[in-house]
Amino acid sequence: MNSLKIKKILKEHQNFLISTHVNPDPDALCSELALGLFLKSLGKKVGIINEDSLPNRFKFFPASGFIKKLKGKNIDYDVAIILDCGDLKRIGKVKEILKPRKPLINIDHHITNDNFGSLNLVVSASSTSEVLYDLFVQLGFKLTHRVATLLYLGIMTDTGSFRYENTTAHTHKIVSHLMKFRFSVNELY
Repeated sequence: MNSLKIKKILKEHQNFLISTHVNPDPDALCSELALGLFLKSLGKKVGIINEDSLPNRFKFFPASGFIKKLKGKNIDYDVAIILDCGDLKRIGKVKEILKPRKPLINIDHHITNDNFGSLNLVVSASSTSEVLYDLFVQLGFKLTHRVATLLYLGIMTDTGSFRYENTTAHTHKIVSHLMKFRFSVNELY
């Protein structure tokens, strides 16, 4: 199973580059931040780098300051993780800093994903945030308030506030668990 292979890579390496598609939506951004916080909790070094700066309207996201705009081409990392991106071209100029010999983990929920990674976790789900929630559970990660808030935001926005057909019973089960962290749904909405 790919989640076990991901666990092995996360354990063996110390320095991670995380990115997503250009013009990122909340699911992409929240997935980056949640994964970044998870890796930092393991004592890992994490750089979240996108082609674009974080839009001002999303600066209220927990840990939003971790997201940086791409500057330069000499980025040091052991493993790259690309989130919520159906093909590698969609990450824009960040693609130019990827090193072919370094592991590339592709985590996504789009069934049209072309499996561009050296390791792919592509699952049909409401959102990449939902895929990450399931991965965190499989890895035994104890969620924090910030991570739960980020996952909720990603799921809420990619499901159109739970109105789209991609909303399943499993999605609601996850959200039920996330809401135990007592964030304000009204404020997030």
